[in-house]
Amino acid sequence: METVNGNRNPSESPWDSLRAPAEAKSPKSIEDVLARVIKIGNASVRVADVQKANKRENVGDADEIKANGYNSSEKKVFTPGEVAGYFDDQFRANHEALDRFHTDPAIRQTYDELMSEFPQLRSIAIDNYNEQNAFSANACPVSTPNGTKMKRLIKFNFRNPDIYLSSRFNEKGDLKGFYTVLTEIALRTGAKPEDISKNRALVASFILAHEFGHAMDFDNNYLQPSIRKARQLYPYRRDVTDIALTEAQSKSREARARDMTAVLDGSIDFETSSLRKDILASRLEDLDLKTATERNVAHNKSYRTTHSETFADDFAMHYIMRHYDRFFYDSKSGEKKKGRVETNTHGETRKIGDELVPFLDFHAGKHVSLVATTTFGKPKQEKLDCYLMDSLRNNSELKVGMTGDPVLKNAQVRSLGNITDVRIKQEKINGRIKNTFFLLIDDAARTVIKMEVSGNGEAPEIDVDPSDFLKRYHIGEGSLMTLLKRQVGNGKASAVGTGQIMSGRLKRNNYGGLIDIGDGLYLGATNKPGFTGGNTSTIRRCYRKWKRYYIETSTSTYELLPYIEGKQ
Repeated sequence: METVNGNRNPSESPWDSLRAPAEAKSPKSIEDVLARVIKIGNASVRVADVQKANKRENVGDADEIKANGYNSSEKKVFTPGEVAGYFDDQFRANHEALDRFHTDPAIRQTYDELMSEFPQLRSIAIDNYNEQNAFSANACPVSTPNGTKMKRLIKFNFRNPDIYLSSRFNEKGDLKGFYTVLTEIALRTGAKPEDISKNRALVASFILAHEFGHAMDFDNNYLQPSIRKARQLYPYRRDVTDIALTEAQSKSREARARDMTAVLDGSIDFETSSLRKDILASRLEDLDLKTATERNVAHNKSYRTTHSETFADDFAMHYIMRHYDRFFYDSKSGEKKKGRVETNTHGETRKIGDELVPFLDFHAGKHVSLVATTTFGKPKQEKLDCYLMDSLRNNSELKVGMTGDPVLKNAQVRSLGNITDVRIKQEKINGRIKNTFFLLIDDAARTVIKMEVSGNGEAPEIDVDPSDFLKRYHIGEGSLMTLLKRQVGNGKASAVGTGQIMSGRLKRNNYGGLIDIGDGLYLGATNKPGFTGGNTSTIRRCYRKWKRYYIETSTSTYELLPYIEGKQ
């Protein structure tokens, strides 16, 4: 498995176009702040707009403005100096808050660095939050440069950043905090996850940057596009940002709702779902989630792949890597550096603890390349391009399939022995970290298997005939079925789906048949709790990805969550 080390060259960062110019890192005046905000182009108001607004008369329609929840008579047109002053005033207010919170110097440094590199973030307020961290962009009675009643706020435990260090398992196997993210940081930096999880400055800085990443996401992906749209629709109105804000908040909430409610891989609540006993047994088998710990790891991973979390994590990761020398030091440097995390990227092999193995994401259906050698270094005459039949586990069988279709009767499956140890070798090559994994097999030859991800690392989509679909799950008239809507509109399954579940008994369609490539699925009502019924639109395609089946219709993509009951 090869992962890319976050690049320390700012010119290659995806946020480079949004950052302040390097030569202007320390603004000396309000005018400097304003100039940088305008140059970056991510502030919610610009000088040109304010100047034009000052010259306009009789703009907009008062009734339409009021219908949108605003009163034009209450509007205030801000001067360029006042726009700059707002950003600078909020920055000063935040510094006063950091003093009140008795903030750790390392966290203050992170805040100042973020504000210097991304001045548009200076307009965001901060507040101490005693338990969790959060970003919000809500309408509230706070004046901003363009008169919008809006407040963007970062909530963070400035007084006690140690709260973010509780990132391990508890006695019940539940996940806490950001351990999935910490493991990813380790894979990209050459550090040990357990060392990262103990470093307050690094963990808290990452999480603070993560929350500001949510603010960037809101501005870049919701507010700014809405402002551009509003300017086109209402070119003579001065309250375009007010109009845009309403749309941006709505779209942001909708996207977040999809992120939070979608039933993604591993994210079903197996303990409390009303569908647990009837539907989820096969789901667990297909996902190869055998323990509560594995289910929690899968849930955490799926949550972190949603758009909102991916954007914020990437923003924070690039911040950490831009300041690599502040957080990390090389083990070959000859001396330990206080407060920093040690890295080892010179090819030494070290053991991975049992609790870390689930985070490596070597799950059932993963496409891998295997090369076997003996402990004496003599290679075997074989290299396998294959798929893992079961998720990687210590002290378990390493079983692989030779095709990406594990349900075929003639699919070749091979057992390579029991895994007794998992090790990792990390090497820095051209500024990137290459991670290579080794599995020690319990056999007479003491075989060591080198393992790397092949291609895109995932099993392919395989078209299947609807009859195969029906036969696989013994589906017929009267069968109970559950469909999970994964995507709407573009006809492809997505990690960010709508999360809508439709359940019911399969009934005959309007043409007298059960299912055909030209017909939809017709699910009738049932008195069983949790089953809703409903119909799909026209079926265009059925396909399988590893052991899971999907139905692509003219409007959506559904995944089958099998209900093992059969025909009635």
